[in-house]
Amino acid sequence: MLDPVYEGDLTLQKPVIITSHAPHSERDIQRRIPAGAINFISVQHTMALCWLTGDGSVQTRYLTGPQGFITATGTGRQLTISLSGKEHLPHLLTGDSVGGMLLDCSGQRRLRLSGIVQNIDQSRLVINIENAATNRSKYVQTHSVEPGPEPDGLPYFETGTFLDNGISRWIKKADTFFVISQQSCKTTRVPRTCMSHRGGESGFVKLDRQRLTIPDYPGNEPTGTLDNYQANPLGTLLFTDFGGNQQLQLHGAVSLDLEPSQQVQDLNAQDRKEQDETSTGPVWHFDVATWTIEPLAFPLQNGVS
Repeated sequence: MLDPVYEGDLTLQKPVIITSHAPHSERDIQRRIPAGAINFISVQHTMALCWLTGDGSVQTRYLTGPQGFITATGTGRQLTISLSGKEHLPHLLTGDSVGGMLLDCSGQRRLRLSGIVQNIDQSRLVINIENAATNRSKYVQTHSVEPGPEPDGLPYFETGTFLDNGISRWIKKADTFFVISQQSCKTTRVPRTCMSHRGGESGFVKLDRQRLTIPDYPGNEPTGTLDNYQANPLGTLLFTDFGGNQQLQLHGAVSLDLEPSQQVQDLNAQDRKEQDETSTGPVWHFDVATWTIEPLAFPLQNGVS
């Protein structure tokens, strides 16, 4: 069973997030899905999932489906995801460790979890839950999703290294994306993936050629993500596009700017449209090495908020 706080989780949070204790400490993380989150899970259309393959590469996918495609047992110890057969989950095997997040933008609520794959086949993925934590996140942009029309044409898959104009526009317009890092259990030293998210006004991610610059707003900090990146700078980002029925995975390296310039701080505050005088938060950079575009298994569209 995993320790609820991983090595490095608390290292940076005190000097970086001045006004906040670690957002998910040992008293916050449960060994099962909280009872109050069972119904929350059953009405979600999406779940972001990440895992580490046998060759050490990080994989992440945005799973989509009708309400009810994700269910949890009454005890909260097991999660089942119904699969349509269209999902691409490379090298995900029984016994693998996974991390995940269910993000409800309409209610600004999120559930973070980790566990072990008990079973996976063409029709379902079953995860035994090891840790789970639910909270309301300040920088979740409020909108809802609903089933969308089936896309025309064949499913679209593409990989590359250079960020073209289309991908650049996608990143610059984003108001939400998922962040995947690696962490090691304090007792076993076994590496595994950890997922969080970032949110802000559209355009809060700055892009210069292959480099993304992301402000870490107060209240938007994850559980040890920056600490994880200090220990292992290899990272993965996951973006979605419901209008295009597709998802974008970026793989690259992270560098931290723990004391950003006043100019950067002022820009971040302007983007947030509010000022927190007690903490500005760090800035981090993501240098893209490769990218992949894949379709969503179940089409969605933005609903009426």
